[in-house]
Amino acid sequence: MQVLRDFGRLPEGAILVTADVVGLYPHIPHEEGLSAMREALRRSGQSTIPAEDLVDLARIVLTNNNLTFNGKHYVQILGTAIGTKMAPSYASIFMGKLESDLLERAPTKPIFWKRFIDDIFFVWTEGEEKLREFMEFMNSFHNTIKFTFSWSSQQVNFLDVNVVLSNGIVSTDLYSKPTDKHQYLFHTSCHPNSCEKGIPFGQALSIRRICSTNAFFEKRARELCNYLVKRGYKKDHVEREIDRARRIPRADTLRDKQPANNSRIPLSGTAQYRGDYFCSKLIKTLPVSHYTGADSGF
Repeated sequence: MQVLRDFGRLPEGAILVTADVVGLYPHIPHEEGLSAMREALRRSGQSTIPAEDLVDLARIVLTNNNLTFNGKHYVQILGTAIGTKMAPSYASIFMGKLESDLLERAPTKPIFWKRFIDDIFFVWTEGEEKLREFMEFMNSFHNTIKFTFSWSSQQVNFLDVNVVLSNGIVSTDLYSKPTDKHQYLFHTSCHPNSCEKGIPFGQALSIRRICSTNAFFEKRARELCNYLVKRGYKKDHVEREIDRARRIPRADTLRDKQPANNSRIPLSGTAQYRGDYFCSKLIKTLPVSHYTGADSGF
């Protein structure tokens, strides 16, 4: 968001483009992914654990992903399992190497390029014909990694952002998929009070960060208020928290936030929340920062 805000006026004829990798996780070749990981570890300069040891551990994860389907036993031989903890970082490292090589060899390049894991946003200024050639180049660059594209000279959706181009100026609005039911946590759910109180402000702050104009913010803030009231939140509390976010300058929301020092001592335990009155009250009153489920503990 900060980069888009500071980019300034785009050249005439600029086209906004989004690209999405088709099934990234199951299509990363093991040796290419491990090679990218090895290179990234060596560039990082970390020496606590030898890079080759970490690569060997990753190889164990990649080559021992087994599953059962329809009574038969399988081992995954390409890509990484979607649910494994290392998958997002591993995929990001692989895509970082792939995009670096791709852009270096591209005959014509975008003037702006940003990626989040397998979602890419870029700005093209060389006309639609050359854009189609560039998209063909991207889809022929790798044997297993293919892309789908969406482009417009007016607006595109990227992650939860609607990027709008008007008279060379980029503005941003909140984007929600048509399937989003906005099923925020019920106000009566057995969660810490701080969690329930924080949801309206957290969501409003996110809207404040995404929406580049006050008109966009006010529209999305009204929608948020309606969604939360339908989930049982008191309207005056929601409006108060939205106003807190409204009073924060948008520039402040775009700055990197330094992590706060946390000196609290965690309380760990297990509880059947629905049947244990004491634990239910404890969760509601103590400053609990994390829990793992209604029946498994906090």
